[in-house]
Amino acid sequence: MSAKAHMGRLLRHLKALIAFDTQNPPRNLVAGSLIFEYLRTAVGHDFEIRLTDHNKGRVSFLALRGKPDRLFNVHIDTVPVLDGQNFRPWK
Repeated sequence: MSAKAHMGRLLRHLKALIAFDTQNPPRNLVAGSLIFEYLRTAVGHDFEIRLTDHNKGRVSFLALRGKPDRLFNVHIDTVPVLDGQNFRPWK
């Protein structure tokens, strides 16, 4: 796959991810949220998925393949838009 194709695939995933409402507060994520189904599909079938709902809007999504020696730790919650907030889009 070419670099351009990889970039296109990455941008499609980013576009899909930012379409999910993950604002915190109100911290209303649950294990059944659609974003976790998207992630499950995106990582593929060769991963073991462990989804743990810790309540109060805290959910862990762990994707394992084989016996990993590295961990990528990210969070998906976002800050709500505030009144009067300004931003500059990427150029």
